[in-house]
Parts: sequence; C-alpha cells; structure tokens
Amino acid sequence: MGASSEYDYDVIVVGYGPTGQACASLLAKLGHRVCVYERWPTLYGLPRLIGFDAESARMLQAAGDVNVALRESYPIRRYVTYDRDMQPLVTYDWPEDHQCGYPIKTATYQPYIEDAMDEAARDRGVRVNTGWRVTDVTQDESCAYVTAAPWSKEEVGENLKPALTKTLRAKYVVGADGAKSVVRAVLGIERENLHYRDAWLSVDIERRECLPTKFLYGTSWQIAEVGNVIVIVPAGTKRMRFEFQVDPDGDHSALLVEDVAHRMLEERLGLTRREVEIVRLTIYPFEAQLAGEWRRGRIFLAGDAAHLMPPFLGEGAASGMRDATTLAWKLDLVLRGLTDDSFLDTYQIERYPHVRHHVVVSVAIGEIVTERDPEIAEARNEELRTGDAPPPPADPILTTGVLLRGADGEPVALAGELAPQGWVHFEGRTGRFDDVVGWGFHLVARDEDPLELLDADQRAFLADINCRSVGVSIDERAQLALDITWMYERYFEEHGVVAFLMRPDFYLFGTIRSLEELPAMVDDLRAQLGFHAHRDGEAVAAAR
Repeated sequence: MGASSEYDYDVIVVGYGPTGQACASLLAKLGHRVCVYERWPTLYGLPRLIGFDAESARMLQAAGDVNVALRESYPIRRYVTYDRDMQPLVTYDWPEDHQCGYPIKTATYQPYIEDAMDEAARDRGVRVNTGWRVTDVTQDESCAYVTAAPWSKEEVGENLKPALTKTLRAKYVVGADGAKSVVRAVLGIERENLHYRDAWLSVDIERRECLPTKFLYGTSWQIAEVGNVIVIVPAGTKRMRFEFQVDPDGDHSALLVEDVAHRMLEERLGLTRREVEIVRLTIYPFEAQLAGEWRRGRIFLAGDAAHLMPPFLGEGAASGMRDATTLAWKLDLVLRGLTDDSFLDTYQIERYPHVRHHVVVSVAIGEIVTERDPEIAEARNEELRTGDAPPPPADPILTTGVLLRGADGEPVALAGELAPQGWVHFEGRTGRFDDVVGWGFHLVARDEDPLELLDADQRAFLADINCRSVGVSIDERAQLALDITWMYERYFEEHGVVAFLMRPDFYLFGTIRSLEELPAMVDDLRAQLGFHAHRDGEAVAAAR
C-alpha cells in the first residue's frame, strides 16, 4: 500500500528503541510506507531492558521473530525481598504461564529484542535512517513535516561530506524519541511531575562460571537495606544485572570504574572476578512524569516521550510497546479510509489511564522499597514479616474507549482484559494462535464457526478490518481449529462465555454468553469504529 505523491511516507517514526521499532514494524506489516529517524548510528546494543512480561512477548510475536528476540531468555518464577540480614520479607511466586501464552515475567537480553524487530521492520520495507538527528517537526491541515540532518560519521561517510538537511512529508508522525524527546519539545507539550526521583548504579555482568545457588536463573530479588537497596535480576541465561541505590543528585563518576564495581560485588554479594565479567556500568536516574497531550494534530507521542516511570514494576518498555501496538492498528484503519481521523483521539483516551496506573503503582512500590528513614523502614519490615504483604499488583485493564458495554454503560464482563492465546492446529499448521491464524482482530467462538452466524454485510466488515474469525474446539473431528492445550476450552468454561472479540492490541473488545448475541457485538464494534459504509462493494479508498 503506497502513499500518494502528496506524501513521502504514510508515517514517520522518530526514535528507534523498542517503542519505535514496534510501531514501525507493525505499521509496515499492515502494508503502510514507514520511515524512521534515529539519531544514533547503530542499535543500542546494550541491555537497558532486561525483563519482559507476557503481554510484551506477545507484542514481540507480532512485531518480529519472538524466538530470535527471546533466545537465551529464562522465565522468572519468583521475586523475593530481603531485609539487610537476608531474612525474607516478601516472596511472590509465578509458577504458571500467563494467558497471553508466555511466562508472567521473563529475563531477557535487549539486543536480541532489538535485532528481531529491526530485522522484521527492514524486511517489511521500513526505511530506517540511523545517524540522523531530527531538528524540527511541523504540520498543516493535510500533512506533517519532519526535518532531519545527518550528524554521525557513519551516515556521511569517511569524506565527511557536508550534512544535507532533509524535510519529508507524512500523513502522521510518531515521536518515540525517549525521555528527552525532540518531538515533545518542539510541540511544547508539558509533563506532569509525580515527584519521585531516585537512581541506581547499574552493573551488568556476564557469568564466567556457575554462580552460587542464590543467583538462580529463575529468581529476582532485592535487599531492602535503608538507603542502600540492592536489586539482583537475571538478564537471560548468561547475564545478570546488579543495581545499587545511589543519591540521584550526587556525582558518582568514581563508581563508574570496573575495579570499584568489582569490589562492591565482592564485598556486598560475595561475587569475585573469577565468577563474573562486567560488561556495562552506568548511573540510571529515574523519575515519574506523564505528558499532558499525546496527540497534537497529526503528531503523536509514545513510550518515554509520553511517560516515564520508576523501574519497580518492570513496565517501562512494555508500556511503550503497548502505545505502539495501539497506535498501529488505529492508524491503519484511518490510513485505509475505514474510519475518520477523529478516531485517533481514542489513543490517549485509552492509553493514558492505563499507563498512569503503572506509573502510580511503580512510584508507590519505589517509595516503600527505597525508604531512607530507618524507623519507618523497620516498621515496614515488621509489617511485612507478619505476612501482611499486599499481593502482586494485577494487570490493569482498559476501562475507556473502544469496548463493548452493557445497558448500564459499563464494559461487559472481561471487556478490556487481555485475551488468551493457546496452541492450536488449524489449516495444516500447528503453533501459537497468533502465528497460525494471524495478527489482527480475532473473533473466536467455542465449537462453532462464527462466520456462519453473521450476515453478508457483517462478514464484509470483518474482512475489511482484517478480523480473523475462527471456531475452536477440543474435538479433533470438528472442522475447526483444534484447541491443543485446552486454553480456550478452559477459558470459556471458567468465564461462562461462548465467544470473544479481540482487538489487535490483544485486549478484549467484548465477550458474549450466547451465540445469539454475536451479530450485535459485531455491529457494536462497527459503530464504535465509525466504520465507513461500502461503496459498490468496495471499501472507501484510503484518504491520502
């Protein structure tokens, strides 16, 4: 699907970390022309991101080769908080996989994740410009303009030719350019400060040999010593990260020396040079901020450009990828002329309260864990020792936007929650549902082909929005997708529903308890999308 001569690209993405990569790859997967500008000459190549949740893995499954992205990864099945004497205060166990089809938490290695999405994006035709610094972003009623200039030796070549500024035109621009976003600054968008700041000294290591059992692959842990917190997190099967609490306003250059870091590892954790090799040392300051606007006309903010959060939930990168996935399917409908530009207002309507939950909870956990007052910290420890620790925070659900609602205006049961993904055998293929059936909208019914219950107009609507309609069954004799792991059978039985309609960002639009309700659910989705009627049997042409 090409852009008209009025535009150089359908979408220009500024920034090429996990958020920008996911956005670019998914838009290209949907058939759109995408250009990326990234100021660094190469992918980051170092493990800033070291943990993923199940939803993030499912997004990776759509945006790249998940097997490449998660190679050398390992499920984290336990998280333990200790006091300074190494007595456990809180233990969280996650023995089961998430219904998205992956472990609830996974220790990962970021370069593999970036490699997988970058390869997919390029294979799908994305024009990736690395070593280019965006200097301006403007727009008018019909177009957005991105001005950029090469600034790296890798981009201009050994002869160091004069940098040539370029201005490209796009239907839309996505600013995924991080905490110091140029796009946000150019737009003059203010951020709300939630008044939390702290910092870690991050020490990334590779294992030289087998480490003591307390450093097991599947366990993350932290030592909640007053003013001296230590966090230990696996980064896949070969690496680990150790984070030491430091003053966010201090000068810590003296700590960024390998000899000093090795001494800290040995004195505080008993790890010697013989056991570990340091591969990265950095000071990681963190805070909590939320942009007030995520959309200004044809320009959007996503990822750290829109929101910053402390690392205590491990949801920073995941939240950015949620932004990207949501934007991708909504931009697709607008770019294909299937709905109006105003539909894109639902992006912030849906994502803002969802990510705000993660930011607020991350701050609350951080304030508890990093308490610097000894008396308050000891009172905290005593309370936790009694077994009164709160349960792990539940996944936030969507409560606003494109959701099936009942007569009372509230979302129906399960709407806004994440949809299940099991393994199926369908049309000669066996694998995870999203791989076998395809990424996009999913209409899934128990023991029935849902299309047989819809009229021709409803079927045409589902086809236009690229909705995959599948019946699933545990009966091998049924001419339906075989529910190999009984994921869907258990889901339908547990919740008392017979079908669900999933959005491309894996959140449920709605569920029904009787198949007689299926046509009405499809019609409701059509109405909420503001779907344009057919003309002479064809979808409305893309408005470019």
